[in-house]
Amino acid sequence: MKSKALMILLVLLGILVLAAFTSPDADSYKEYITRSSGRQQGVLNALAEGAGNLQELALYEYDEYLFFSRVSTYRGTEEKNYLGLFGLWIPLP
Repeated sequence: MKSKALMILLVLLGILVLAAFTSPDADSYKEYITRSSGRQQGVLNALAEGAGNLQELALYEYDEYLFFSRVSTYRGTEEKNYLGLFGLWIPLP
């Protein structure tokens, strides 16, 4: 029983260490937003998305914590939030 609890503790500790070393930085957020504009279909959609992404790049607040990062930004009047975890940016609802 003790060895099982120790194994679980070591796995959880490993996950936390991995999260701490792979927390994305502000530059990776900029790359994520820039890359996301290329996913749209059609020229007009890509242009509209690109304009919105420029606004998100100009107006964002980056917070770095030990195990994750958080970005708050605005597109028009809508606030958008992203969670950075394990090297990924995840849009929050």
